Amino acid sequence: MKTISLIYNLDSRPKFLDKMTTTADADGGCRCVDFFTHGLMNKIEFLKPYELEVIVYVDVHESVPYDVLECFSEMQRDGIIHQLVMKPHTDERFGKDYGKNNNDLIYAESLSMATGDYVAHFDADIVAYRRPEFNICNEYVNWLEQYAYVSVQSRYSPNCVDVKEPMWSWIDYAWASTRFFICKRETLPPLDEMLRCFNNNYLEAKYGTFAKPNCLEHILGLIAGQGHVLYPPNDLDNYLIVSWSSYWKGVIEQLNQMPYGEVREYFMDVCGGIHGSNDVTGQPLGGS
Repeated sequence: MKTISLIYNLDSRPKFLDKMTTTADADGGCRCVDFFTHGLMNKIEFLKPYELEVIVYVDVHESVPYDVLECFSEMQRDGIIHQLVMKPHTDERFGKDYGKNNNDLIYAESLSMATGDYVAHFDADIVAYRRPEFNICNEYVNWLEQYAYVSVQSRYSPNCVDVKEPMWSWIDYAWASTRFFICKRETLPPLDEMLRCFNNNYLEAKYGTFAKPNCLEHILGLIAGQGHVLYPPNDLDNYLIVSWSSYWKGVIEQLNQMPYGEVREYFMDVCGGIHGSNDVTGQPLGGS
């Protein structure tokens, strides 16, 4: 069986130890210490039964709790985590200040560490669940014979990349969204090319452009070309991938122990359903 490199990007921004966070916080995006452990196991379970190379990259803003570090060490000893990178947060990487593209530099560096046949990237504030009998990775592998990237479902699903419209009007549905995507490793540009593409003059001259500055998800979509990024149809009977617009500490741990049907009910009924680009407004569960 082929190997999937699971790239999991984490950060310890302020409030990551709080009981509840939202995307409305000053520096944007949910963050929680749960994402470090229960969130990681969620992604591993989602991609089974494929053989995994697990690469965890932590952008360290505030100190990571000792119990999380101990958990990481145990997972390394058990062969669950294969590469662990923890670097202090900085805007300067590779000897240069990339400013607003700092997070994209982390993405680029972590993606370049992959050695598997396929590469699956998850942001920390994403959760993914499936029926145990449903092998979503087989679906991904089949789609990747036709598309360069399979991304997370969105309001543009399904197959909106195939809509024929004037150049660049497809901007909103051509990104290889770094929330989640999977691709063949050979599809990814080498690290030095990704770094060159953060120079907008270079990027525009070679591939075109969406916006300035361009994010890595724009760059990957541009290099792949129109029609080569798939936002698959929602298939909630079998699996779901969602992003937290608000999150309550303890919820992922409980969801990870629930049958898929109950997980789906939590998102669709308790949380009020999926909105926006496959976002959910998290609600506390009993005990969280």
